[in-house]
Amino acid sequence: IYDGLKRGYHEAAQYAAPHRATMVLLLSDGEVSTGVSEVDAFEKLAGQQSDRDVQTTSVGMGLAFNDELMSRISQAGKGNYHFLQSPAQARQVFRRELEQLTHVVARGLRLRMELEP
Repeated sequence: IYDGLKRGYHEAAQYAAPHRATMVLLLSDGEVSTGVSEVDAFEKLAGQQSDRDVQTTSVGMGLAFNDELMSRISQAGKGNYHFLQSPAQARQVFRRELEQLTHVVARGLRLRMELEP
């Protein structure tokens, strides 16, 4: 999963820019069978990419899946987290995610307030 996620980030990096909404969608059961398996490593990777204007949304599927891994990836990646109970739900989830990309109003806002003493 880790290497696949890194590959997705590599591909997305070609298009990432502060004025664009760039996203990686991870569809997985979150069960690591080989390679990096530490949740903190996934979280760090997704967080680094978020700092580079690449958002990560994770979509968990299957009867036995790693909810902690998938949710922490999406939180660190400033994306959404979904769970598919059936394959039929995939269309709805992907439609919702892609529609959100077309309705971005603002990104990276900062608010500075100066109050009277």
